[in-house]
This record gives sequence, structure tokens and C-alpha cells, in this order.
Amino acid sequence: MRVAVIGAGVVGVSTAYFLARNGHQVSVIEQHGNVCEEASLGHAGLLGAAHLMPLAAPGMPAQILSHWFKSDSPVKLQPGFNVQRWRWLRSWMHECSVERMLVNKEKMQRLGKLGQQLLNDITQLHSLDFQQRDGLLQLFRNDKELNRVTPALAMLTQADIPFRQLDQAECHLLEPALNKHTPFIGGLYFPQDSQGNCALFTKQVKAIAQQADVDFAFFTRCERIDSTPHGVTLQLKQDELVKHQQFDAVVLSAGENSIPFFKSVGIHCRVVPVRTYSNTANIKNMEDSPRLSIIDDHAQVAITRMDKRIRVAGTLLAGSARHAEDERAWTFLRKIGTDWFPDAANYHTGSNWSGTHLMLPDNTPLIGQVGNKPVFVNCAQAEYGWSMSLGSAKIVADLISGKAPDISLDGLTLVA
Repeated sequence: MRVAVIGAGVVGVSTAYFLARNGHQVSVIEQHGNVCEEASLGHAGLLGAAHLMPLAAPGMPAQILSHWFKSDSPVKLQPGFNVQRWRWLRSWMHECSVERMLVNKEKMQRLGKLGQQLLNDITQLHSLDFQQRDGLLQLFRNDKELNRVTPALAMLTQADIPFRQLDQAECHLLEPALNKHTPFIGGLYFPQDSQGNCALFTKQVKAIAQQADVDFAFFTRCERIDSTPHGVTLQLKQDELVKHQQFDAVVLSAGENSIPFFKSVGIHCRVVPVRTYSNTANIKNMEDSPRLSIIDDHAQVAITRMDKRIRVAGTLLAGSARHAEDERAWTFLRKIGTDWFPDAANYHTGSNWSGTHLMLPDNTPLIGQVGNKPVFVNCAQAEYGWSMSLGSAKIVADLISGKAPDISLDGLTLVA
């Protein structure tokens, strides 16, 4: 089959990779000049299943409301006067019960565990090096934060995902570079979770896909998708040249840029854009830099080390306007970096980045076939895009190929 993939972030490139492995003729349509130019470029780069946790969780609405007018809030919802966003907010609040949180976390972990296995396979098969680093430590500043995640710990055991609960002294022993003056009560250690450079990984997978004859059409924008008796026709624009190209199937993997196609292809769901931020600074003192990936649970911020750089990433602005940026978010991230690793880097001279993801109320991705049409979707992985991207990519590639997926799709596939 001739399959088009719209979007060349880590989700789109991974989908193209698995489609090519299944024997399809694949074309990737990307409006920018290279892969990973938007949401996949500057996020934390966390990998694995253990740390995956839906934003919709008990206590989160109250926490967000308590920070509504504070400049240092890690999560902000900005529905404004948009009716669709208020509907999303209502659905999101419905997902904040313990029961719904556990259901959604299980789905995320199911995808994340598959993604982790696939990542290991691809890394070994192609001898990839994308600045990966094993081990993740989630830190809690008070008992309330730890109690919030306690109901989900049993799920880790059931899923055979190893973890250790540590007190403050054990955390310092495991990560000696942690600031001795920053108060916290302890943490959770996930030895199988990891991190890496997502943009570097995606570029390496792109090169492998090109060797498998995947075509990348850069500086090309898809403006229209029409179903036909024999597949789909895409209206593509490159510079001022407009052409129509026929494919047997198409996969929407363009993140926020997928939204304009939803109504025309028959996707009806509640989804909002989510803006995330990161600060990446050169390391000045290696001995004061983290060996592990760190999650500050209170701040909802991740700190990762990428070779000779340190990245502080987080802060969600749900429902924010496209391209709207908030300097206060980067100020907040620099503060968190200084809290935990004050001598590792000069965060004020680091490079700032922000990108927009899509998020459903339950935090699980939007994947599957749209009705009986030759149209498939693979997007809305939110800030956990890389952890779940390989799993969702292989699932979509297998659905197109008529193959049985590797995991149960219960609760995962698209409801059109």
C-alpha cells in the first residue's frame, strides 16, 4: 500500500518506520524543513512506563484552582471564552476520580511498556546512540504529594514494573548531586525508566527509514484530505505549487496541526492544545550534575541530563493560544533547576523553548482508524509523546497492515 504520514515529529517518523517494516511504500509530509521542528524538539525526553501519570488525578482541580492567580503555578488551565475548551475542562474534571485515574494510568502504562520494549529492540538492532541515560527519581516535597500517587503503586507491581520507595537520605545516596538544602520527604526510584535526546533519536530513525525507501517531503503542507473509492487524495502545497496526490491510506500525526482535518475526516473528540516549556543550559560542573533523571512532583517538572547539557522541562498551559508564550514559565523552570542542582549550570544563559501538544481529557493518545475510511490518526500524546509514541506507532502500522497488535487495544482505539 501507498501510505502518507502527515507530520514528522517523533510520532510521525516512528509510524513511518513501522509502516516501512511492514512493507508499505511510505511518504512523510512535513511543512517544516526537517524532522522534530515542533513539539518533539525540546521536551524533557523521558522514556518508560513507570512515571506515566495522567494529569487528571484526585486533588488536581483543587491544586490548579489554588494556583490560578500565582505566577509560579506549574499547571494552568486557560479555557477563556472558548466553548469547546470549557467542555474539555468538564470532561477532564470527570477523569479526576481515583477510579478513572487508575484506568487511564493503566492504559498509558500499557502503551509505555510496549514502547519501551520497542525502543530497546530498535536501539539494539540499529546500534543507536541518542544520549540515553537509565534511571528516574521522582521526588516529593510533602506527604500529600506522595499520598496522591500511592493508589497507583500497586499497578506497577501488577505490571511487573520495578520501583523502590526511598526516604530522603536514600535519595541523596542514590543521587549525590541533589541540593542538600532543598527540603523534601523522599522519592520513588524507577530503574527501568530512562531519558534521551528525542530530536537526535528521531533524526536517526529518519535516516533508517530513508534507507528503507521512505520518502520525506519537506516544506510541504497538506491542505485537504478527501476520501475516494480507492483511498484518499491529499491536496499538497509546496511554495506556490499545489498538487493532488493519491494514496491508499493516510495517517494524521501532526500534533496540533492535525486539528483542522478532524471535522472533515469525521473525528469528533474533546482535545485542547497544551503548551509546555523547557530551559536547556550547558553544564559547568559535572560533579554537581544529575546522574539520574529527576521529576519534581510538586512542580510537575523534569530535570534531565543530555551529554554536556541539562534540561529543565515542564509547566503546562492548557488551552493557551497558539504561539502565546509566557516568560514566567521559564523563570519558574530556572528556579526549579536551581532548587535541585544549583551549581550544575547557569540556567539564566540557557536556551528557552516552548512547544504545543494536544491533550485529551484522560491523557491517553488519539489512535486508530476513523470509521471505515482509509484515514488513521496517531496524535495527542501530550507531554508524554516519546514514551508512548513507539507503541502507538506500531499499533497504527499494524492496523493498516491487517496485523494483530502486540497488546490489547481495550480503551485505546479511536471512537469516531
